[in-house]
Amino acid sequence: MLTARPWLHGFLDLCLMAMLDERPDYGYGLAHRLSEAGVAEVPGGTLYPALLRLEQHGLAEPTWAASESGPRRKYYALTPAGRQALAEQAADWALFRDGIDTLVGGGAAPVRKDRTRPSGRGGGAR
Repeated sequence: MLTARPWLHGFLDLCLMAMLDERPDYGYGLAHRLSEAGVAEVPGGTLYPALLRLEQHGLAEPTWAASESGPRRKYYALTPAGRQALAEQAADWALFRDGIDTLVGGGAAPVRKDRTRPSGRGGGAR
């Protein structure tokens, strides 16, 4: 089973916002979705502080709802500010991912933020 890696902390908020953009959900449901997506098994001690952080920054809004199988659940929904933050962070993620893929996967030169590729060494034919 894949456990949470240290680098996940840097991407957990983005993952949570992306899932909440699809539909509101509660903590256990989000943890299950992260696991099912192959991201990681995220413990409550990591997940709930991240949800609280999104709430405190106005990116997610909680509501309480009855549960068919137990006590009420705290569902989180993305706010308009959360959708804007998601769009910005998703664009940054794409650039970062492409750079990592280049380094780790041996692909082509990374694309810079201005969407240009860096010039090669030496600048010409030999």
